[in-house]
Amino acid sequence: MTFEQDLYDLLTNHEKATVSDSFGGSKLGTNKAPNFSVSTMAKELLVIVQRYSNHNISRKVKLLDEVFRNQSKGLVNFSSEFLNLIQRIIRFSFLIELTNLSISSTKMKTRWFPGEINKGLGNTTQKQFFQPGNDPRSVTFDECLKIFEKVTDILTSEIQDVEFFKFLKNLLKDKYGVPYQFVFSYADVNKDPIHTADNIKLVINPDIIWLINARPIINASLEKNLSDKIRVKSYLSDRSLTGKDKTNRAKRWEILPDDYQFSSLENCWSVEKKLIESLIHFENFPQEVFDQLVSKGLISSSKSIATCPVTLENFCFDAINTKSEHGKAEYQVGHLLPLKKKGIHEGQNISWQSYIGNRIQGDLSLDEVNVILDKIFEKKYGSIKT
Repeated sequence: MTFEQDLYDLLTNHEKATVSDSFGGSKLGTNKAPNFSVSTMAKELLVIVQRYSNHNISRKVKLLDEVFRNQSKGLVNFSSEFLNLIQRIIRFSFLIELTNLSISSTKMKTRWFPGEINKGLGNTTQKQFFQPGNDPRSVTFDECLKIFEKVTDILTSEIQDVEFFKFLKNLLKDKYGVPYQFVFSYADVNKDPIHTADNIKLVINPDIIWLINARPIINASLEKNLSDKIRVKSYLSDRSLTGKDKTNRAKRWEILPDDYQFSSLENCWSVEKKLIESLIHFENFPQEVFDQLVSKGLISSSKSIATCPVTLENFCFDAINTKSEHGKAEYQVGHLLPLKKKGIHEGQNISWQSYIGNRIQGDLSLDEVNVILDKIFEKKYGSIKT
Protein backbone atom coordinates (compact mmCIF):
# COMPACT_ATOMS: atom_id res chain seq x y z
CA MET A 1 0.00 0.00 0.00
CA THR A 2 0.97 3.64 -0.45
CA PHE A 3 0.08 7.01 1.08
CA GLU A 4 -1.99 7.85 -2.00
CA GLN A 5 -3.86 4.53 -2.06
CA ASP A 6 -4.65 4.64 1.65
CA LEU A 7 -6.01 8.17 1.42
CA TYR A 8 -7.98 7.39 -1.72
CA ASP A 9 -9.54 4.33 -0.09
CA LEU A 10 -10.31 6.26 3.10
CA LEU A 11 -12.27 9.00 1.35
CA THR A 12 -13.91 6.86 -1.32
CA ASN A 13 -15.06 4.17 1.10
CA HIS A 14 -16.45 6.78 3.48
CA GLU A 15 -18.50 8.23 0.64
CA LYS A 16 -19.84 4.77 -0.21
CA ALA A 17 -20.78 4.30 3.45
CA THR A 18 -22.67 7.60 3.71
CA VAL A 19 -24.00 8.71 0.32
CA SER A 20 -26.75 6.04 0.05
CA ASP A 21 -29.05 6.63 -2.94
CA SER A 22 -28.50 10.41 -3.10
CA PHE A 23 -26.80 10.13 -6.48
CA GLY A 24 -28.31 6.98 -7.97
CA GLY A 25 -26.61 4.31 -5.87
CA SER A 26 -28.21 1.67 -3.70
CA LYS A 27 -30.11 2.82 -0.62
CA LEU A 28 -28.36 2.08 2.67
CA GLY A 29 -31.05 0.37 4.75
CA THR A 30 -34.35 1.97 5.73
CA ASN A 31 -33.04 4.73 7.95
CA LYS A 32 -31.61 8.08 6.96
CA ALA A 33 -28.07 7.77 5.64
CA PRO A 34 -25.32 8.99 7.99
CA ASN A 35 -23.55 12.26 7.32
CA PHE A 36 -20.11 12.39 5.74
CA SER A 37 -17.78 12.98 8.71
CA VAL A 38 -15.03 15.41 7.76
CA SER A 39 -13.70 15.33 11.32
CA THR A 40 -13.26 11.54 11.14
CA MET A 41 -11.48 11.90 7.80
CA ALA A 42 -9.12 14.49 9.31
CA LYS A 43 -8.21 12.21 12.20
CA GLU A 44 -7.65 9.27 9.87
CA LEU A 45 -5.57 11.38 7.49
CA LEU A 46 -3.22 12.25 10.34
CA VAL A 47 -2.92 8.51 11.08
CA ILE A 48 -1.89 7.98 7.46
CA VAL A 49 0.61 10.84 7.78
CA GLN A 50 2.20 9.06 10.75
CA ARG A 51 2.15 5.72 8.93
CA TYR A 52 3.98 7.16 5.92
CA SER A 53 6.06 9.71 7.82
CA ASN A 54 8.68 10.03 5.08
CA HIS A 55 6.20 10.72 2.29
CA ASN A 56 6.52 14.20 0.80
CA ILE A 57 2.98 15.25 1.74
CA SER A 58 3.37 13.78 5.24
CA ARG A 59 6.43 15.92 5.77
CA LYS A 60 4.53 18.98 4.58
CA VAL A 61 1.61 18.32 6.92
CA LYS A 62 3.99 17.89 9.85
CA LEU A 63 5.79 21.10 8.89
CA LEU A 64 2.47 22.96 8.81
CA ASP A 65 1.69 21.58 12.27
CA GLU A 66 5.10 22.72 13.51
CA VAL A 67 4.65 26.25 12.17
CA PHE A 68 1.11 26.35 13.59
CA ARG A 69 2.39 25.27 17.02
CA ASN A 70 5.23 27.77 16.95
CA GLN A 71 2.80 30.61 16.40
CA SER A 72 0.30 29.28 18.94
CA LYS A 73 2.91 28.64 21.65
CA GLY A 74 2.05 25.70 23.85
CA LEU A 75 -0.05 23.46 21.61
CA VAL A 76 0.74 19.76 21.41
CA ASN A 77 1.40 17.94 18.16
CA PHE A 78 -1.73 17.58 16.00
CA SER A 79 -3.81 19.62 18.46
CA SER A 80 -7.59 20.04 18.19
CA GLU A 81 -7.00 23.51 16.71
CA PHE A 82 -4.74 22.03 14.04
CA LEU A 83 -7.28 19.27 13.40
CA ASN A 84 -9.86 21.99 12.79
CA LEU A 85 -7.58 23.47 10.14
CA ILE A 86 -6.97 20.07 8.51
CA GLN A 87 -10.74 19.52 8.27
CA ARG A 88 -11.07 22.69 6.21
CA ILE A 89 -8.18 21.76 3.93
CA ILE A 90 -9.78 18.35 3.33
CA ARG A 91 -13.22 19.86 2.73
CA PHE A 92 -11.88 22.32 0.17
CA SER A 93 -9.44 19.98 -1.57
CA PHE A 94 -11.32 16.70 -1.86
CA LEU A 95 -15.04 17.23 -1.29
CA ILE A 96 -18.15 18.92 -2.64
CA GLU A 97 -21.80 19.17 -1.57
CA LEU A 98 -24.13 18.40 -4.45
CA THR A 99 -27.91 18.58 -4.52
CA ASN A 100 -29.32 15.05 -4.42
CA LEU A 101 -31.51 13.52 -7.12
CA SER A 102 -34.73 14.31 -5.26
CA ILE A 103 -33.61 17.97 -5.03
CA SER A 104 -34.50 17.87 -1.33
CA SER A 105 -31.07 18.68 0.15
CA THR A 106 -27.34 18.45 -0.45
CA LYS A 107 -25.03 15.55 0.28
CA MET A 108 -21.27 15.54 0.76
CA LYS A 109 -19.19 13.45 -1.63
CA THR A 110 -15.75 13.24 -3.18
CA ARG A 111 -15.02 15.07 -6.41
CA TRP A 112 -14.02 11.91 -8.31
CA PHE A 113 -16.40 9.09 -7.39
CA PRO A 114 -19.17 8.90 -10.05
CA GLY A 115 -22.77 9.69 -9.23
CA GLU A 116 -25.92 10.85 -11.00
CA ILE A 117 -27.15 14.44 -10.67
CA ASN A 118 -29.94 16.45 -12.28
CA LYS A 119 -28.98 18.94 -14.97
CA GLY A 120 -31.13 21.22 -17.07
CA LEU A 121 -31.04 20.86 -20.84
CA GLY A 122 -33.28 23.45 -22.45
CA ASN A 123 -36.71 23.01 -20.89
CA THR A 124 -36.03 19.47 -19.73
CA THR A 125 -34.21 17.86 -16.82
CA GLN A 126 -31.88 14.95 -17.42
CA LYS A 127 -29.76 12.78 -15.18
CA GLN A 128 -26.08 13.05 -15.98
CA PHE A 129 -23.01 11.61 -14.34
CA PHE A 130 -20.92 13.73 -12.06
CA GLN A 131 -17.45 12.45 -12.88
CA PRO A 132 -14.13 13.77 -14.24
CA GLY A 133 -14.47 14.89 -17.84
CA ASN A 134 -18.25 15.18 -17.60
CA ASP A 135 -18.66 18.02 -15.12
CA PRO A 136 -16.32 21.02 -14.60
CA ARG A 137 -16.47 20.59 -10.81
CA SER A 138 -15.36 16.96 -10.87
CA VAL A 139 -11.65 16.06 -10.99
CA THR A 140 -9.50 13.06 -10.24
CA PHE A 141 -8.20 12.12 -6.82
CA ASP A 142 -4.67 12.95 -8.02
CA GLU A 143 -5.74 16.51 -8.86
CA CYS A 144 -7.40 16.90 -5.48
CA LEU A 145 -4.21 15.69 -3.82
CA LYS A 146 -2.26 18.36 -5.70
CA ILE A 147 -4.68 20.96 -4.34
CA PHE A 148 -4.26 19.60 -0.81
CA GLU A 149 -0.49 19.87 -1.18
CA LYS A 150 -0.65 23.41 -2.60
CA VAL A 151 -3.00 24.66 0.11
CA THR A 152 -0.72 23.14 2.75
CA ASP A 153 2.29 24.89 1.22
CA ILE A 154 0.51 28.25 1.05
CA LEU A 155 -0.67 28.06 4.65
CA THR A 156 2.77 26.99 5.90
CA SER A 157 4.21 30.14 4.35
CA GLU A 158 1.40 32.53 5.32
CA ILE A 159 1.02 31.38 8.93
CA GLN A 160 4.48 32.70 9.69
CA ASP A 161 2.98 36.19 9.32
CA VAL A 162 1.61 37.23 12.71
CA GLU A 163 -1.38 39.16 11.33
CA PHE A 164 -2.40 36.32 9.03
CA PHE A 165 -2.16 33.81 11.86
CA LYS A 166 -4.31 36.02 14.10
CA PHE A 167 -6.93 36.23 11.35
CA LEU A 168 -6.77 32.46 10.76
CA LYS A 169 -7.24 31.67 14.45
CA ASN A 170 -10.30 33.92 14.57
CA LEU A 171 -11.66 32.26 11.41
CA LEU A 172 -11.25 28.82 12.96
CA LYS A 173 -13.06 29.93 16.12
CA ASP A 174 -15.88 31.71 14.28
CA LYS A 175 -19.19 29.80 14.53
CA TYR A 176 -21.37 32.04 12.41
CA GLY A 177 -20.12 31.26 8.91
CA VAL A 178 -20.95 28.19 6.82
CA PRO A 179 -19.46 24.89 8.04
CA TYR A 180 -15.76 24.52 7.17
CA GLN A 181 -15.57 28.14 5.96
CA PHE A 182 -12.20 28.81 4.38
CA VAL A 183 -10.26 31.38 2.39
CA PHE A 184 -9.49 29.62 -0.88
CA SER A 185 -11.29 30.36 -4.11
CA TYR A 186 -10.80 30.12 -7.89
CA ALA A 187 -8.71 32.40 -10.08
CA ASP A 188 -10.89 31.74 -13.14
CA VAL A 189 -14.45 30.55 -12.48
CA ASN A 190 -14.93 29.74 -16.17
CA LYS A 191 -12.02 27.29 -16.32
CA ASP A 192 -13.00 23.71 -17.15
CA PRO A 193 -12.33 21.89 -14.95
CA ILE A 194 -12.54 24.63 -12.33
CA HIS A 195 -11.16 22.65 -9.37
CA THR A 196 -7.47 22.36 -10.24
CA ALA A 197 -4.27 23.19 -8.39
CA ASP A 198 -3.30 25.87 -10.91
CA ASN A 199 -6.71 27.57 -10.53
CA ILE A 200 -6.96 27.97 -6.76
CA LYS A 201 -5.99 31.10 -4.89
CA LEU A 202 -5.81 32.36 -1.33
CA VAL A 203 -8.40 35.10 -0.82
CA ILE A 204 -8.41 37.46 2.13
CA ASN A 205 -10.18 40.72 1.40
CA PRO A 206 -11.64 43.51 3.57
CA ASP A 207 -15.08 41.87 3.55
CA ILE A 208 -14.09 38.63 5.28
CA ILE A 209 -11.82 40.49 7.71
CA TRP A 210 -14.76 42.78 8.59
CA LEU A 211 -17.11 39.80 8.95
CA ILE A 212 -14.82 37.84 11.25
CA ASN A 213 -14.63 40.87 13.55
CA ALA A 214 -18.28 41.93 13.30
CA ARG A 215 -20.11 38.58 13.41
CA PRO A 216 -19.63 37.87 17.14
CA ILE A 217 -20.86 41.35 18.05
CA ILE A 218 -23.84 41.35 15.69
CA ASN A 219 -25.02 37.79 16.21
CA ALA A 220 -25.14 38.18 19.98
CA SER A 221 -28.18 40.43 19.42
CA LEU A 222 -29.93 38.29 16.77
CA GLU A 223 -32.49 35.55 17.17
CA LYS A 224 -31.26 32.27 15.67
CA ASN A 225 -33.72 32.27 12.78
CA LEU A 226 -32.54 35.74 11.67
CA SER A 227 -28.88 34.75 11.96
CA ASP A 228 -29.64 31.60 9.95
CA LYS A 229 -31.55 33.59 7.33
CA ILE A 230 -28.61 35.92 6.73
CA ARG A 231 -26.26 32.96 6.35
CA VAL A 232 -28.60 31.07 4.00
CA LYS A 233 -29.36 34.10 1.82
CA SER A 234 -25.67 34.99 1.63
CA TYR A 235 -24.13 31.63 0.82
CA LEU A 236 -26.70 29.06 -0.30
CA SER A 237 -28.79 28.70 -3.42
CA ASP A 238 -32.57 28.75 -3.58
CA ARG A 239 -34.42 25.59 -4.52
CA SER A 240 -34.42 25.72 -8.30
CA LEU A 241 -36.00 23.43 -10.87
CA THR A 242 -34.88 25.71 -13.70
CA GLY A 243 -31.41 26.62 -14.92
CA LYS A 244 -28.54 24.32 -15.72
CA ASP A 245 -28.06 23.11 -12.15
CA LYS A 246 -31.00 21.76 -10.14
CA THR A 247 -30.08 23.04 -6.70
CA ASN A 248 -31.45 23.23 -3.19
CA ARG A 249 -29.38 25.07 -0.61
CA ALA A 250 -26.09 24.30 -2.35
CA LYS A 251 -23.10 26.54 -1.73
CA ARG A 252 -23.13 29.02 -4.57
CA TRP A 253 -19.46 28.55 -5.51
CA GLU A 254 -20.07 24.80 -5.86
CA ILE A 255 -22.91 25.23 -8.37
CA LEU A 256 -22.18 24.83 -12.07
CA PRO A 257 -20.29 28.03 -12.96
CA ASP A 258 -22.58 28.86 -15.90
CA ASP A 259 -25.77 28.52 -13.84
CA TYR A 260 -27.56 31.76 -12.94
CA GLN A 261 -27.32 31.04 -9.18
CA PHE A 262 -23.54 30.61 -9.18
CA SER A 263 -21.48 33.15 -7.27
CA SER A 264 -17.91 33.23 -6.06
CA LEU A 265 -17.03 32.89 -2.38
CA GLU A 266 -15.84 36.50 -2.39
CA ASN A 267 -19.17 37.75 -3.75
CA CYS A 268 -21.01 35.78 -1.07
CA TRP A 269 -18.92 37.51 1.59
CA SER A 270 -19.96 40.87 0.14
CA VAL A 271 -23.63 39.84 0.35
CA GLU A 272 -23.40 38.94 4.03
CA LYS A 273 -21.57 42.18 4.78
CA LYS A 274 -24.22 44.23 2.93
CA LEU A 275 -27.11 42.54 4.75
CA ILE A 276 -25.49 43.06 8.14
CA GLU A 277 -24.52 46.67 7.43
CA SER A 278 -28.10 47.40 6.35
CA LEU A 279 -29.53 45.63 9.40
CA ILE A 280 -27.49 47.91 11.66
CA HIS A 281 -29.48 50.87 10.29
CA PHE A 282 -32.94 49.40 10.96
CA GLU A 283 -35.07 51.42 13.36
CA ASN A 284 -34.67 50.24 16.97
CA PHE A 285 -31.43 48.37 16.29
CA PRO A 286 -29.80 47.95 19.74
CA GLN A 287 -27.83 51.10 20.53
CA GLU A 288 -25.27 49.26 22.66
CA VAL A 289 -24.42 46.96 19.73
CA PHE A 290 -24.19 49.95 17.39
CA ASP A 291 -21.85 51.71 19.82
CA GLN A 292 -19.68 48.60 20.17
CA LEU A 293 -19.28 48.35 16.40
CA VAL A 294 -18.34 52.03 16.27
CA SER A 295 -15.78 51.61 19.06
CA LYS A 296 -14.17 48.72 17.15
CA GLY A 297 -13.89 50.88 14.03
CA LEU A 298 -16.22 48.60 12.09
CA ILE A 299 -18.85 51.22 11.21
CA SER A 300 -19.23 54.98 11.12
CA SER A 301 -20.98 56.75 13.99
CA SER A 302 -23.38 58.48 11.58
CA LYS A 303 -26.87 57.04 11.44
CA SER A 304 -29.46 56.78 8.70
CA ILE A 305 -32.60 54.64 8.64
CA ALA A 306 -32.57 51.76 6.13
CA THR A 307 -35.57 51.69 3.80
CA CYS A 308 -37.15 49.26 1.35
CA PRO A 309 -35.82 50.05 -2.15
CA VAL A 310 -39.31 49.52 -3.62
CA THR A 311 -41.80 51.02 -1.14
CA LEU A 312 -39.31 53.31 0.64
CA GLU A 313 -40.84 52.41 4.01
CA ASN A 314 -38.51 52.34 7.01
CA PHE A 315 -37.25 48.98 8.20
CA CYS A 316 -37.82 48.08 11.86
CA PHE A 317 -35.44 45.75 13.72
CA ASP A 318 -38.18 44.51 16.06
CA ALA A 319 -40.21 43.29 13.08
CA ILE A 320 -37.43 41.11 11.71
CA ASN A 321 -35.68 39.91 14.86
CA THR A 322 -38.40 37.56 16.09
CA LYS A 323 -38.40 33.95 17.27
CA SER A 324 -41.19 32.96 14.90
CA GLU A 325 -40.06 30.62 12.13
CA HIS A 326 -43.45 30.15 10.47
CA GLY A 327 -45.94 32.28 8.59
CA LYS A 328 -45.39 35.37 6.45
CA ALA A 329 -41.93 36.90 6.80
CA GLU A 330 -42.13 40.66 7.34
CA TYR A 331 -38.93 41.23 5.35
CA GLN A 332 -37.37 39.40 2.44
CA VAL A 333 -33.99 39.46 0.71
CA GLY A 334 -33.99 40.31 -2.97
CA HIS A 335 -31.70 41.08 -5.89
CA LEU A 336 -32.12 44.56 -7.37
CA LEU A 337 -31.36 43.06 -10.77
CA PRO A 338 -32.75 39.49 -10.64
CA LEU A 339 -30.28 36.69 -11.28
CA LYS A 340 -32.38 35.43 -14.19
CA LYS A 341 -31.92 38.86 -15.79
CA LYS A 342 -28.12 38.48 -15.61
CA GLY A 343 -27.82 40.01 -12.17
CA ILE A 344 -24.96 38.86 -9.95
CA HIS A 345 -25.24 37.57 -6.41
CA GLU A 346 -23.08 40.25 -4.83
CA GLY A 347 -23.34 42.93 -2.18
CA GLN A 348 -24.14 45.84 -4.45
CA ASN A 349 -27.03 43.89 -6.00
CA ILE A 350 -28.66 42.69 -2.76
CA SER A 351 -31.12 44.35 -0.41
CA TRP A 352 -33.59 43.71 2.36
CA GLN A 353 -37.12 44.28 1.07
CA SER A 354 -40.49 44.61 2.72
CA TYR A 355 -42.95 41.80 2.06
CA ILE A 356 -45.04 44.09 -0.14
CA GLY A 357 -41.97 45.49 -1.90
CA ASN A 358 -40.79 41.99 -2.72
CA ARG A 359 -44.24 41.10 -4.08
CA ILE A 360 -44.31 44.25 -6.22
CA GLN A 361 -40.87 43.62 -7.69
CA GLY A 362 -41.46 39.96 -8.51
CA ASP A 363 -39.19 39.02 -11.42
CA LEU A 364 -38.61 42.63 -12.47
CA SER A 365 -35.51 44.70 -11.92
CA LEU A 366 -35.74 47.64 -9.53
CA ASP A 367 -35.36 50.03 -12.48
CA GLU A 368 -38.28 48.35 -14.28
CA VAL A 369 -40.41 48.59 -11.13
CA ASN A 370 -39.67 52.31 -10.75
CA VAL A 371 -40.66 52.99 -14.38
CA ILE A 372 -43.96 51.15 -13.89
CA LEU A 373 -44.72 52.93 -10.61
CA ASP A 374 -43.93 56.31 -12.17
CA LYS A 375 -46.33 55.60 -15.05
CA ILE A 376 -49.09 54.55 -12.64
CA PHE A 377 -48.59 57.72 -10.60
CA GLU A 378 -48.63 59.91 -13.71
CA LYS A 379 -51.86 58.34 -14.96
CA LYS A 380 -53.53 58.71 -11.57
CA TYR A 381 -52.24 62.08 -10.43
CA GLY A 382 -50.67 63.74 -13.47
CA SER A 383 -47.04 64.50 -14.24
CA ILE A 384 -44.53 63.83 -11.46
CA LYS A 385 -41.88 65.99 -13.13
CA THR A 386 -40.84 69.11 -11.22
